[in-house]
Amino acid sequence: SAAAQFMWDQVNATDFSKRAPLLASEIIDSGADVVGLQEATNWYCKKNLFSKKVVVYNFTEEFLAATKELGSEYVLAERDGISALNIGYSIPAIPYLTMVKDPDTFQPIFGSDSAACGFEIGDALVIKKSLADKVIKVGNTEYETSYSIVPKIMTIYRGYTWADLDFNGKKVRLVTTHLESLWDSDKVPNATKQAQQLVSDLADTKMPLIVIGDFNSDPRDPRADSASNPGG
Repeated sequence: SAAAQFMWDQVNATDFSKRAPLLASEIIDSGADVVGLQEATNWYCKKNLFSKKVVVYNFTEEFLAATKELGSEYVLAERDGISALNIGYSIPAIPYLTMVKDPDTFQPIFGSDSAACGFEIGDALVIKKSLADKVIKVGNTEYETSYSIVPKIMTIYRGYTWADLDFNGKKVRLVTTHLESLWDSDKVPNATKQAQQLVSDLADTKMPLIVIGDFNSDPRDPRADSASNPGG
């Protein structure tokens, strides 16, 4: 519960509603046709064991809404009912275990000061709305290698989402992924194993290919426990 409260307080302190317009402005100014998102996160909560979960924060939707508000709308790449949004892993909202207190947020929704909250996190491909009808195919793939923090309770799954687009008559495949950041001392990191699968999966691609991602790769791999993550 203390860990859940710490994370919830961090989410509120970093206030994505204020960051979304800044991110949207940067993307629009760059003129990007396609953007690969990592850590596309939904936070959801439920009042008690028997209540339905409610999505409180949807970072992807907030970002896309901000692009529309700024006059240059981006949308999820979609085709045949499949969206380029791959949820990698989630932490469930468990009453009593992941309870957090936030009266300002929960009173209007649940009529209570506290709720059980969890999240799901993934990767997404968003494109200029003007290109929405240029999407040929979309898919989502899971990596075989996962990382268990608490077996059967908290396992981090990763994968990638991809889309084929027609740019002025030329087909291009775009992929976005987030490889594992955690590693075991002096062992080949899961990020490397996942990267090997990605390369293998894409080996037969005939069209031009662009891979976007948070690769968590480091020239020191495999590392000892005393080594920091690439970010320090």
